This record gives sequence, structure tokens and C-alpha cells, in this order.
Amino acid sequence: MPSITEVLVGTKYILNGDNNKNYKLFADAYDDSVTNSSCINDISNLIAGEGLINEHEGGKNPSIHLSKKDWSLLVLDYKKQGQCALQVVWYNGKPAKIYHVPVERTALNVCKDTVRVNGYWYSYDWTKRQRYTPKFYPKFDGKQPEGYDISMLVIQRPSNEPLFVRPDWFPALRWAQDEGLMAQHSFNDVSTGFSGQKVINWVGGRGLTEEQKTGVATKLRENFSGINGQRTIVSVNASAENSVVVDNIDPPNVNATYVNYTEEAERKILIAHSYPSILLAGSKTGFSSNADEIAVATKSVFRRVINPAREILLNELQGVFNAIDNGGFKLAVEDFDTESMDENDNGENTSVGVVADKSAEQQNAEAQATLRGSVGGVQALLEIQASYVAGTTSYGSAISMINLIYGFTEDEAKKLLGTPKEDATIIPTTI
Repeated sequence: MPSITEVLVGTKYILNGDNNKNYKLFADAYDDSVTNSSCINDISNLIAGEGLINEHEGGKNPSIHLSKKDWSLLVLDYKKQGQCALQVVWYNGKPAKIYHVPVERTALNVCKDTVRVNGYWYSYDWTKRQRYTPKFYPKFDGKQPEGYDISMLVIQRPSNEPLFVRPDWFPALRWAQDEGLMAQHSFNDVSTGFSGQKVINWVGGRGLTEEQKTGVATKLRENFSGINGQRTIVSVNASAENSVVVDNIDPPNVNATYVNYTEEAERKILIAHSYPSILLAGSKTGFSSNADEIAVATKSVFRRVINPAREILLNELQGVFNAIDNGGFKLAVEDFDTESMDENDNGENTSVGVVADKSAEQQNAEAQATLRGSVGGVQALLEIQASYVAGTTSYGSAISMINLIYGFTEDEAKKLLGTPKEDATIIPTTI
């Protein structure tokens, strides 16, 4: 991991390893390990729940500003990478929209005097910086930055690391990599027809050109290997020197070792995630149909993993929503129905969050529909268009405002606003 000394190199942005390779290291361990990806997906789904809600009765739905999809992506990055990034789109001094940004596309801007992060850089691909030129955005601090209509924020899990943090499952990284290697080993066994290594000797190569020798070697290799390789080969030769001699190198009996390492890797990864094996569907040693055991395990996961992660994410997001409407939002997470089944020792429900006020959402939709059909609403929409043409409002802010105030979809808002000017910049928000 990058150390604090790298800040002194003098570069204008600090990456998480060469071209952010540490992010790729964790992403590969997620992609290659079945157990690791299952744990991360399960825990992320439990953290995200049904989505964000506002506990204030009659309050606005948080999804107006942060969609359920972006919330889920933030949670997934937080669990997979130990940190997640978001962009805040400002309009008239207040945040209008909040979007997820893949954290692997961000870099830090650090003040050399205080060694504190004061902004972030964004590039679609850090390995192709000449093509995707990094762009700077100030760090979110509750106020709209002067000269910018977008700010960014990276939320990190608690850590002693000065700049970049490791995910909480980092101690099992090698075991996740082992699972990936064992999967590749199994793939190779299947693709070679479960055959051992062979040494094929053919002594009839005298006088052949190198190209002819290569052709013969390729044909022999195809006949003796792969899932399509022939199990019985009959070779008819004109003389003894043209015969083919095949020497088999029998593979060691690795079945027991393979099973042992597979189970041990699964166990170590589960421990690193603090995830009970009974909750992992398909686990050889953990799956159970005992409802009481599953309920106890679920409560344990919520207390030790889910709730602490939610607290960190909600506290950081609450600061952004306070800038939207100070006192108007009290963020919580709506749990799945199955997670609101238990009570604590005091008889209080232990589920996090409450059911969102559907009537408030319906009232908001009805108000937006009324505004769209009113003379004042049409006039205000024309003023937004004029503000964009005059350069007072950016393209992204105008789109967000039309979506927020009138309830139009992003595509509808773009049609109303027209083709963006050449200098308009919108950060991609999807992977």
C-alpha cells in the first residue's frame, strides 16, 4: 500500500499504487474467489437493505437526491475496497444530486503543508491518462466550492492508514487468491481431459524444416491433449524411426490436498468477513435449515458487521443531506422484511430503519405533475434553459434541477434542455 512518504514526490495527484493497482488487486480477489465474492455480495445487500429512507414523518424521500442504485454501488465499493466515492452536483448553493463514482477511478489531492486531502482527481482509466485526462474536483465540505458545480467525497472505513485503507477482509486476501488459483487449476484439468503431462518423442524429424517440425508438434499435441483429444490413437508407420513414443508423467494424487485447501480457504475468508458459515448457501460445512441457528447468526452479523458499516456510511451521507436541507433529513436504512423478525433483550425491535412514508412520495409526485402543467412551471423551465444558454448554470446542474423539481427522467430532461455545449463536462456514473 502507498505510504505517507509518497506525498512528498511532488506529483499533483496520489494514486493507490501504480495506476491504482491496489484497487485492481482487491477487485481481482473479488472476481476470482467464489467465497469472497459471495460474502461481499451478501454483506453488501444486507447493509444496503431496501434503500435509504427519511425517518422524519412526511419528510422527502432521500432517493430524490441519491438513487437506490447509486446507494447500492456505494455500499458494494465500501465493502469490496474499504472505501467508496461519490460526487455531489450543486445548484444555487445546495446539492441537487448525489452520484456514485467508482473509487478506482479517483486519486487524492493532498496539501503538502498539512498532509490532508483537500480534493480528488478523476480519470476514467489511469493507465491511459493521455486519453482520459485527470480532472480535479474539490472535496465536499458542506459548502459549494467557488468556481465549481461538482465536489467529491471518499468515505473510508476506520483505519490507521494515512491515505488509502484496506478492506476489512484484507487478512484473507491470499486465501481469496488461492481460491482463484485452484479454480484455474480445475479448469486446466478439465481442458486437458484430466490427463497428466506427457513427453512425446518422434525421431522422424530429420530433414524437416523448422516450420514443418512446428506443424508436426502441433498436430501431435492436439491429438494427445485437451477435452477433444483422442483416448486411443493408432499410428501406422513405414519404419521404426517414424514411430511415436509417448512417455506419461503421472500426476500426484492431489485430490485430498485440493479438498483440504478448498475448505481451509473458505473458512479463512469467512472468518475475515466475520460471516457465519451457516448463512453461506452452498457451504459444505455451514449450511443449515435450522431457523433458530440462522436467526442467531443473522443477529450476530448485524451487530458486528452490518450496523457498524451502516453507521459510518449514514454519518457521512447525513452531512451531504444536511447541506441539502438542514434538519429535513434523518437518514436510515429500510431493512428487508426477514431482518425485522427479532427483538433484543429489552423487547425492542432490533431492525434498522422504518418503512418509508409512501404517501409523502405520492404527494411529491402529484405536486411535480401539477407544476409541470402550470403556467408558472413552464415559465420557470424556460428560465432554466435561458440560464444554461447564458452560461450561468452548467449542463449537469440544469439536468439535475429539471429532474429534481419537475420529476422528469434524465432522458426527458436532456430532450428539454437540448444538445450540450462542447465545453460541458459530465462525469460518467456507471462502471
